[in-house]
Amino acid sequence: MPGRGGRPREEPPAEPVPWRTDPTNSVADALMAGDDGFLGDADDEEGYTPPPPAPLPPLGDRLFWGAVVGLVLGPLGLLWMLLTRSGGFWSTMLVFALILGGFACIVLRQPTRRGYDPDDGARV
Repeated sequence: MPGRGGRPREEPPAEPVPWRTDPTNSVADALMAGDDGFLGDADDEEGYTPPPPAPLPPLGDRLFWGAVVGLVLGPLGLLWMLLTRSGGFWSTMLVFALILGGFACIVLRQPTRRGYDPDDGARV
């Protein structure tokens, strides 16, 4: 393509890309080799061991279990009604009451006051 003044443009020579031009060094070969050198060579002794998960709330926590029952059984009942094409007015109202009741249990279970946190950061 001509440049200014009718002269052809001089383009700098492109540098060869090694993974495109070298048939012995392909991306597939690098993936198949299983060498994770780019991630670092950390010893297994220095790995992070997460703490054990917190236990579920006790059976006496009715708001938690009400939320679990409402938000699990409600959508499952709705799915059952849709797949079997069954259900009348009262079963539909029961399913929606379960879903709304589960959501209400989650909202009511939230703490009413925030604890004092001087750094205002996220709790991880």
